Amino acid sequence: MSLTHERLLEVLTYNKRTGLFRWKERNSNRVEVGDVAGTPHPSGYVRISIDRRFYYAHRLAVFYVTGEWPPVKVDHRDLVRNNNRWRNLRCANNSQNGGNAKLSSANTSGFKGVSWDSRRKVWRAQIRIDWQNRFLGYFSAEADAAKAYKAAAIESFGEFARAA
Repeated sequence: MSLTHERLLEVLTYNKRTGLFRWKERNSNRVEVGDVAGTPHPSGYVRISIDRRFYYAHRLAVFYVTGEWPPVKVDHRDLVRNNNRWRNLRCANNSQNGGNAKLSSANTSGFKGVSWDSRRKVWRAQIRIDWQNRFLGYFSAEADAAKAYKAAAIESFGEFARAA
């Protein structure tokens, strides 16, 4: 059984300004009316159990406000996974969500989409769009490779572009 919008409105309230859900009814011996709903998941997201099924709070927020399940992803503008304020959330496809991703911890250049090509002794720029890596060029200067990535990110991801 999938959660309906009516059931969600029946059991929870959502405050767009704070991003918090609160219980409208008791659902166990530990949960009182008015308690903040949800627990942090190791991934950093907040999960809420409704009728013995877990849902991510950011997805519930979109469903609560719009009455429609998000089509693919819900992106956190500020990258803070437990910040479920309405102004911080936006629906995204996989590429847009990836465009707003943090700099990888494996990155050694300090610039998103930029890596050192040790064989050619130059900086390489590439961007990932729709699960495909797209080569942007080789550059003698790291900053030039970063500019190429940033331009491609803005063109490809628009408001979702995060170059650093």
